[in-house]
Amino acid sequence: NRDFVKLEAPETRALVRFLREWDPAIVFDGHTTNGSPHRFLITYAGRKVPAGDAEIISYTYDKFLPGLQQGVKENAGFDTFLYGNFENDHTQWSTFPAEPRYGTNYIGLRNRLSVLSESYSYASYEDRIRGTLGFAREILNYASQNKEEIPTLLRQADERAAAGSGEVALRTEAVP
Repeated sequence: NRDFVKLEAPETRALVRFLREWDPAIVFDGHTTNGSPHRFLITYAGRKVPAGDAEIISYTYDKFLPGLQQGVKENAGFDTFLYGNFENDHTQWSTFPAEPRYGTNYIGLRNRLSVLSESYSYASYEDRIRGTLGFAREILNYASQNKEEIPTLLRQADERAAAGSGEVALRTEAVP
């Protein structure tokens, strides 16, 4: 999950080969964490790097992730929330940095939709499986419901990238 720049692990190199060969429109990265206890069975995140296609970034945060959150509530019956953890003094909620070494960010830099989910180790195994399954199903539901819009969005992003237009962020800073 944190080797997408150095590509030191054979598993990461195999994943990158898969991404290059198959070029999936959406990549789902499911995890279990021992992070902050809270009321959500599943938390999620999209790509966190501002580099890449602005239209895909907007689509991710304006349509894709809200659509998943709403769909999980309606179809699986539970609430989800953005991934993160409380700082030790509980004064802020923070998440992983905007670095391409994280799989979700790397896939976002390829101008594809990526979503990370985290189930929590304090939940029962059965609940973690139920939650992850409900979230994964909703990704498939969303893809099916938007089967014409998503490929068009990605093709247009590829065309813009090939034209070499736009700015690329080199540094980021997390802010509220």
